[in-house]
Amino acid sequence: MVNIRSIVLPALVLLVASPAASEGLEPEEGVFAGYGAPTPYELLVRQALLGDDRYRLCQMVYLPSFHQESAVYIAHQEDKAFVVVSRTMKKQLWSQMLGEMEKASPTKNSISLNSIYQSAALQKIRAAVAVKTAALDADAATIVTEACRDVLLSVSYPKEATAGLDGTIYHAGHWIPGAFLSGKTWSPTKGTVAADFVAMEMTLQAYADAATESRAAVRRDLLDKAKALEARMNAGHTALPTERATPGR
Repeated sequence: MVNIRSIVLPALVLLVASPAASEGLEPEEGVFAGYGAPTPYELLVRQALLGDDRYRLCQMVYLPSFHQESAVYIAHQEDKAFVVVSRTMKKQLWSQMLGEMEKASPTKNSISLNSIYQSAALQKIRAAVAVKTAALDADAATIVTEACRDVLLSVSYPKEATAGLDGTIYHAGHWIPGAFLSGKTWSPTKGTVAADFVAMEMTLQAYADAATESRAAVRRDLLDKAKALEARMNAGHTALPTERATPGR
């Protein structure tokens, strides 16, 4: 049993550590890569946010501490248009689940996080999702997806633990023929490849969420970020001295 007031991050991680000081993303070992035994919460998040699109490009699932879970990806099939898909929970699933678990707990303010209790709580919740889509031209999609591919081909384990009790955990993925690349990061340090990648993904989501008349400007911003990230990857992703991350404790 754990105290409900100590649970803020929707990743079931109870280790206090510094934000990601590693340069790029870490390997993904959870449900968002298709590996490992998912918790009922993770499984429902995956089902709600990733839908039935099989070939997802530039996928990012956001699990924030205090806001709704969301995801963005580019859906594409051969001979069809590229479509940016943004999916956001209408209410944060994690906090709803904890609320239901607290109601059912015989011990005030304490709950068990095991799968049985998660499943029982989630059965009482409607995982409603808001979906927005926007077509993306092939030239722009190619630039963005190549940056995603190269970042996710460079994942590596950090020297220091990077999980924590605040911020946002980012689960990235990208389909290539024969494989699904994946990686993750937690509250990445400014100036790292991970931070630049997250910024590009957030702009990709903003593109889908934007009003039609605003998309041209967001597209330019998206391409600027993608080109800068790709140039950095081609150069060995070395940060400038003023950008280099300060090592965490």
